[in-house]
Amino acid sequence: MKTLNNIAKICFVTLITISMSACTNLGKKIGIGVNKTPDEFRITKHAPLEIPQGLTLPVPQPGAPRPQEVTPQQEAQSVFNAQPSSAENAVLNNANDSIAPTTTSNSDAFLDQLGAQDIDPSIRQKVNEDYEDRVNEDVPIGLKVLRLGKKVEPKAETIDPKAERERLQQNSAPQAE
Repeated sequence: MKTLNNIAKICFVTLITISMSACTNLGKKIGIGVNKTPDEFRITKHAPLEIPQGLTLPVPQPGAPRPQEVTPQQEAQSVFNAQPSSAENAVLNNANDSIAPTTTSNSDAFLDQLGAQDIDPSIRQKVNEDYEDRVNEDVPIGLKVLRLGKKVEPKAETIDPKAERERLQQNSAPQAE
């Protein structure tokens, strides 16, 4: 009789767990079946749209390929030959024609008015704190329970370039005996 009771309890808990995992929000919190990345095979790349100079558009022809499209074979060949494709050349040429000079005589005054000269030196620490908060926010409940309340440390490590250079120089220097 006791084993029948235990089996009924196990079946009930299993049934509740399965039915609750069907809820999207609960599954997301627990970390079950959540795929946050896009499917790279469903993303298609199209060349940017262009507006002709005179705005005289050609009559559309159903089923005709787009004139600025490049086939995957042509794109691969241009990558291996280290030359941009014809569509990329057209875009680059049009972009170079319309680019204004990047610096002007008033750029410093403009930056002063924006307040860009007064940059907070502790911005990196603030960004890192925000990042740590977001990392710990997205951790599934199951992992939080297993870690028993410990915060997740970001995997990135900041290296001091001067100290690293000195360490590398010391390691590469011949040892005196």
